[in-house]
Amino acid sequence: MWAIVVSQLTTSAVSFLILIKAANLKLRVAFHRKEFNELKKFGLTSTITKLITSISVDNLMIGFYGNAITLGLYAFSRRIFGVISDVLNNAIANVSYPLYASKQDNLNELKIIFLKTTFLSALISLPAFCGLILISPYLIPMVFGNQWEPAISVVQVCSAIGFISCIGALQMSLIKGLGHTSWILKYQIAQQVSTAILVLIFAKDGAYIVMLAIAIKTFSIWPFSMRYISKILGVGIVDYMRNFVKPILAVSAMITVCVIIECITKDYGSLVILLSVILGGRYFLYIKCLFIGKKGNL
Repeated sequence: MWAIVVSQLTTSAVSFLILIKAANLKLRVAFHRKEFNELKKFGLTSTITKLITSISVDNLMIGFYGNAITLGLYAFSRRIFGVISDVLNNAIANVSYPLYASKQDNLNELKIIFLKTTFLSALISLPAFCGLILISPYLIPMVFGNQWEPAISVVQVCSAIGFISCIGALQMSLIKGLGHTSWILKYQIAQQVSTAILVLIFAKDGAYIVMLAIAIKTFSIWPFSMRYISKILGVGIVDYMRNFVKPILAVSAMITVCVIIECITKDYGSLVILLSVILGGRYFLYIKCLFIGKKGNL
């Protein structure tokens, strides 16, 4: 336990030193009331938001009101989903937040950058999570054993949220970059409270039902953030949604290829996975390059 604590502290300290060195800052102890008042609300709401989102309300509620099987399947599925989600979301948030913040005084340029990064995020996240949905029936039993087959459907539903989580990371970075942290705090509180209510209602119905309820809730709440983004950027919702058309078409083609390959090679066992991922993924990359190069989107 102490090793984990020391590891976290060491990582934070090293990151701090690297940033100070890279920025070539000379730190000194001083207190400026004016700067403090300017950053007080931003820092307070950001800290509270971080604390709220760090609490695994779903796991706590399932553990308390559900049973060990439900909690195990749910936690396992979230962990499989998190392998992809954490990599994509962290990469997106770390790059997009400083980028958006640096352009906050130029709304027109910020609008263009946001739409392009949204398009790129959709191109990356959609095939990643759709691919996980397609290969999970083969991947999970092969890697973790047949005893985890009940988790397949839970992983698939969880993966359906993945696209929203990546786009949501961009949305939160933009809102935070513009200094609207109080809205993010309210949004995250609503997310946590609604999740707790759903888990309380469906905890005894199994992990699949709980995950399905959370997925429906996530898709139902997402339009609120989309509407807020449209408002602060002055972008029409139709123009915003147009960014997702080409990625969806490309992923639909990828899914079609993967399903055809699966039908052809269904008697070859694990070979289905290899062919579906390689050929389907290569087909998607080809279409993606056409979309990017043809219109000069990036």
